[in-house]
Amino acid sequence: MIDTKAIEEHIKGILVALGEDPEREGLIETPARVARMYEEVFQGIAYSNSDIAKMFGKTFEAPANAGPVIVRDIQVFSYCEHHMALMYDMSVNVAYIPKDRVIGLSKIARYGCKAPAAPGKARLGYRRDNDRGNRLSRRGSRYSRHP
Repeated sequence: MIDTKAIEEHIKGILVALGEDPEREGLIETPARVARMYEEVFQGIAYSNSDIAKMFGKTFEAPANAGPVIVRDIQVFSYCEHHMALMYDMSVNVAYIPKDRVIGLSKIARYGCKAPAAPGKARLGYRRDNDRGNRLSRRGSRYSRHP
């Protein structure tokens, strides 16, 4: 659960630290707006990899000789955990060779957007690739990103 009231209070404190008056007309609603935005973009922090996989859990039987499943240019973004700012706006490619089950192509793209919003860039690919392996039986997989 994201504590939006605490975020509002901290944003007011930041505004004061910057020499601004958080009660002036142009800023009075800013702490609440920032808190709502943080609540939306950081909602993924509350999800474990298993939670995300369950959200998109419908799979289909893979053909016996299934070739690679590839989805290219999935647009994702992530916040930098060191700076708490939008740092990574990228496209990613996902490919895997199914063993027993396949997941729908649209779910792969949506999966890319549900992962936690603040992992380090290096961990972003590992978390997604590792979790797809837990959910899908596969012979191999690849996840690449393009900033």
